[in-house]
Amino acid sequence: MKSLRFSIADITRLNSKKDISGLIAALRDDEKDVRWMAVGALGELRDSESVEPLICTLSDPDPDVRWKAAEALGSIGDSRATEAIIPLLSDPDGTARLQAIWALGKIRDPRATTQIVDCLSDTDHDINIAAIWALGMIGDRRAIAALREKLLDRHSGIRAKAAESLEACGWKPYDLREKGVFAFAKRDWKEVSRYSRPLTDVLIWALTDEYFDVRMYAARILGEMRSRYAVLHLQQALDDPVEAVSYEAAAALAEIGDRRSVRALVHGLENSFLSTRKVAAGALGRLKWKPKNLHQRILFMSAKDDWLGLVRLKRHGVGPLTRELQERQAGERAKIAKALKIIGRFATDPLIQLLKNPDPDVRWRAASILADIRDRRAVGQLIAALEDTDERVASSAAIALGEIGDDAAVDPLIRAFKTGNADLRKYSITALGKLRSERSFSTIIAASNDEHAEVRLNTIQAMGSIRDTRMLPVLFSFFRDPDPAFRLQTVRALGSYPQDRTTDLFIQALSDPDAEIRREAADVLGKRRAGAAIQPLTALFEDQDTGVRLSAAAALDVIGWKPANAGEQLAYLIAKEDWKEIRRLGLLKNPTRKPQASVPLLVPEGMHGRSPGKPDPAGPGKAESDEKAEGETGSGAWNKSHATDDGVPDLGFFVKALTDSHTDPAIRLKAAETLGKLGDLRGVQPLINALADPDAEIRWRAALSLGMLGDQRAFGALVVALDDPIFEVKRRAAESIAVLRPNGAVRPLCELASSPDPGTRSLAIETLGKFECDEAVRTLLSALEDADPDVKSVALSSLLTLIDYWASRMAVFLKDENPIIRRNAVGTLQTLLGEEEAVSRLVPLLRSGSFSIRREVLCALEESGWQPQLPEEPAAALIAERKWDEVAALGKEATGPLIDALFDTDREIQDGAIAALEKIGDGETVQRIKMVLRRGNDLPIKGVYAAMKVVSLIGERERRVVEGEGGEHDLPPSAES
Repeated sequence: MKSLRFSIADITRLNSKKDISGLIAALRDDEKDVRWMAVGALGELRDSESVEPLICTLSDPDPDVRWKAAEALGSIGDSRATEAIIPLLSDPDGTARLQAIWALGKIRDPRATTQIVDCLSDTDHDINIAAIWALGMIGDRRAIAALREKLLDRHSGIRAKAAESLEACGWKPYDLREKGVFAFAKRDWKEVSRYSRPLTDVLIWALTDEYFDVRMYAARILGEMRSRYAVLHLQQALDDPVEAVSYEAAAALAEIGDRRSVRALVHGLENSFLSTRKVAAGALGRLKWKPKNLHQRILFMSAKDDWLGLVRLKRHGVGPLTRELQERQAGERAKIAKALKIIGRFATDPLIQLLKNPDPDVRWRAASILADIRDRRAVGQLIAALEDTDERVASSAAIALGEIGDDAAVDPLIRAFKTGNADLRKYSITALGKLRSERSFSTIIAASNDEHAEVRLNTIQAMGSIRDTRMLPVLFSFFRDPDPAFRLQTVRALGSYPQDRTTDLFIQALSDPDAEIRREAADVLGKRRAGAAIQPLTALFEDQDTGVRLSAAAALDVIGWKPANAGEQLAYLIAKEDWKEIRRLGLLKNPTRKPQASVPLLVPEGMHGRSPGKPDPAGPGKAESDEKAEGETGSGAWNKSHATDDGVPDLGFFVKALTDSHTDPAIRLKAAETLGKLGDLRGVQPLINALADPDAEIRWRAALSLGMLGDQRAFGALVVALDDPIFEVKRRAAESIAVLRPNGAVRPLCELASSPDPGTRSLAIETLGKFECDEAVRTLLSALEDADPDVKSVALSSLLTLIDYWASRMAVFLKDENPIIRRNAVGTLQTLLGEEEAVSRLVPLLRSGSFSIRREVLCALEESGWQPQLPEEPAAALIAERKWDEVAALGKEATGPLIDALFDTDREIQDGAIAALEKIGDGETVQRIKMVLRRGNDLPIKGVYAAMKVVSLIGERERRVVEGEGGEHDLPPSAES
């Protein structure tokens, strides 16, 4: 027959037109590519008219056309092709054989069973898989024997496919071993564990499987079995290249715990995986094993993280510690480094070698440890480390050279300063300061003009270490710097210089605007016992900063100063915050007591002429009205007695000082602070009034003091203070509200959390972390979506604080109308508790009475890769997915979850549960439902109706069964008539 000529475009056109005749004609084309495309097109169209022509094409000279013809016939699925395809199973071309098997599997003609079984011995893995699949598709029981042998094939994929095909052929395991082997082939490890006893040899064999998860589960189940026969094989599995397998082998040996397993566990102490070593050490410890030699002792201590024990071994502990320093994660290295520091010089040589380690974190820690050891043997390698490419390593090397104090490091440090980055310059200058070499003085002085502020700060520190008076002019210039950080560093540096040149500067520093500088100056003057500083130090008793007042009092103690009168003693004790001593000495008397004698009021220095004892500018009438308004606060007693019988200010003094706007501002600030520390509730109302003071610092100190007093009367005013324009006032008000914790505090804090200012939002969210309240938690979960990363971080921290509360109420948040709340509740639970703990809390919610809850829970569990463990968990998951046929197929295991579903809020869930229970329920089911109904009146009425309906349906079904079994002869007389 004369061949026709077609092009590729012709085949495409014929395919689109579904021209079967044209495509059949193209099968005779001279070009193999045309024939191949024509065969493929006929396979796509699946027309039975093309079966015979395609059968003829199976003998095409081109192997690609032959396998394409087999594929096309398989797609059509016509059994007429079976006998024609079978010869292709012995085709020399592997692809042709493979496609023939796939085609026969799709056709499902039992006539091909025997020939496909023969393919199971093919050396090609893909053909084996295809043959097993095809036999399963055909479902011919004649294939069962051959498929059964494949259940223990060396390849896991073949085992799994054989199990599927055996099920398709209707095969059932006949004994416990076969059930276990069947489960093993399917990788159903729960079932394997159930039938593990007859499978010891299989599980031992599986320890060498090509798939690590098979080896891992085999080791785990052998451990659960405590099989002594597996000890030697598990010992070999300790050396598995996959950590998970090695770990499970160690855990299994720990479970077995006999004499041979102890030997294996000792071997595990030398394992390359840390987790394996830890399990082995833990098991050996529980088994009361004792190391027999120093080598075992070292291995045991290393695995147990017994760094102190290794320290006691001195030089013998250095090797293990340096090895662990390299192998452990960065977070664990700090304790190891500390141990090496304790060992000291014995560790120098190994640490010098670690300076060449490829891991920069190891090099950095080695340099840091050498800085503490201070061994001159390390100087050479540390000098080389100044040129390390990692900034941390170079900087640590500079620090170490400064600590060691070897003069050989001076010139390399000078070069490092001139060529290094800002960090290296900073630490090089610090090191040069400690070396105190005159060769470096010019470099240090030049560094005082460095462009980076941190370098200049370290230069000041270096000058303090040098203690050379040639540095004083530079330090004096820094003392006048507008930046308080430079002034503070200068004050610290000048502390090491001669007193006659610097004491006056420290006295000047007592009036510095920066509180930390004032504290530092007071400390230095105290150490120097500078008598000239007594007067300015006593003036600091009225300082606004608590730390300054404490430092001033401590300095005066060292100098040997004593209060000259009761007023000074009171000021001194208040500065020290020694409230117990104040009360013991009776320096603050009851304001209602009548004075014994009229004496002048003693007031702090600087208050003369502004005594609170003077009449209020508003006049005596105003004072009287204020007295009546105070009520329980007792501040009205001021007009009766504004001084104690000793002439010392009392509570009324501080109340008056706070409320009198003409009093010196510094005294008012002190009064606002002191009223909280005194702990007298009569100070509450004046402090509430002070929340509206024009001075912001008065307001925030008043808010702070109200928190100290802890009186609920302050709540309303503190809520108002949350809207204060000054952030510090808001912060202190929020802190005090957190102390009071009133029921109504959550709502205003939630509103504050929506402020446009991220700082205010963070404040509100941080405070909400103190309230165990659903509304607070919802706000925190919403805040996780905040655009500001700091706000999100604070929200996560607050949720961690409240984790016990809201994790126990997950059901509440999972049915929230806001999808953000639902999503973040699950995500945060997993973040804070970890996947395993989160799953354990979510699984019980699968039986919740709300579809929305189950939906969220199921999505979360599926994303985490959860697999049901308990018998009723699969049913709960299937109910949540509404797969009712699969639920019913579970039988009795589904009864409990289905009864719960009767009381669901979702009507479709209720209906599905009713239908499933009608199908699988029996008398026992009825009894269980009745027990649920007897719980009480808290059940939803629709659920009760659904339960009663199921009871009725099951009863009706059982009645029909009984009647059917009775037959016609058992009909009652009325029925016969």
